[in-house]
Amino acid sequence: VSLVGFARLYLGAHWLSDIVGGMLLGIVWLLVLGIAYRRHVERSFWMRPVALVFYTTFALAALWHAPRAVDPLLARFAPDPPDRVLSARGWWDHDWQSLPAHLRERDPAHRWPLDVQVAGPLAPLQARLEAAGWRTQPQADWSAALTLLDDDVPPQAQPVLAATLDAVSETLLMRRDLDARHAEVLRLWRAPARLDDGSELWFGTSQAMTHTRPFDLFGLWLPQSDARAVHVGVRDLLRGFEWREDPHPQSGVPTLRLRTIPGDSAPPP
Repeated sequence: VSLVGFARLYLGAHWLSDIVGGMLLGIVWLLVLGIAYRRHVERSFWMRPVALVFYTTFALAALWHAPRAVDPLLARFAPDPPDRVLSARGWWDHDWQSLPAHLRERDPAHRWPLDVQVAGPLAPLQARLEAAGWRTQPQADWSAALTLLDDDVPPQAQPVLAATLDAVSETLLMRRDLDARHAEVLRLWRAPARLDDGSELWFGTSQAMTHTRPFDLFGLWLPQSDARAVHVGVRDLLRGFEWREDPHPQSGVPTLRLRTIPGDSAPPP
C-alpha cells in the first residue's frame, strides 16, 4: 500500500491529501473489521488451508496480471507533447538558454549539468557514436538490475541505472566502457519544448561513471562530478554535424547545441 501510494504521488495521479485520506479510511475500515471479527467470529474450521489457497491464488493472479498491466498503466502517465514552441532559428541563436541547465536542481550537491542539446532525430547521433565504440544500452529492467547483486558478472556487463527527468527515463542512454571500473555515458531526454519547423528537440548530460561496491554488497555505476573530458570527447566525435558551444548562463557550463539534419546556419570553422 505504501509503494502504491508513493507511485501515485510520484506520477502526479493524486495529491498528498488524497493518499493520506485514503490510507486513513482504509485503516479505520480495517479496525472495524478486526474488532468485529474478534468479538463475534468463532473459528469452526482450520484456517491454514484457506489462507494457503487465498495467498497462492493472489500470488498467481498478481504474476499473471502485473506483466500485462504495467505497460498500459505507464502509458496513461506518459507526458503530453510540450506546448512550448521555439523557432528553430531562435533556439539556435539564443532560446537554448531558456532550457533547464541542471538535473536535480533541488539537490545542489548532486546536480548534473545538462550540457547537450540536440535538434532533429537521434538516429544519426546514435550511429556516429556507435561507430566510435559507444553502445546503446536498453533501459535496465528488473532482471538486468538483479545482476548488480551478482559478483560473477563483470562491471562491463552490469547496467547503468536509468535516471529520470520529470518522472520520465532517458530516451537514449549510450555508454562506452573504458576499463573494468570506468565508463562514459550520454543521456538524452525529450526537451520541454519543440521547434516550429517540426524538428524534435532533446537535451541531456554527458557523464563520467565509476563502478563501486557499496558495503561490498552490490555493484553500482555512479556519476562523477567532473565530466568535462567526456563532454569534449563527445563533441569532437560530432564534427561534420552543425554544432555550436557556449556557456549556459544558468550554470556556466559549456553547452553543446547540435543539429542532426542540416539547418540554415553553417557549422563553425
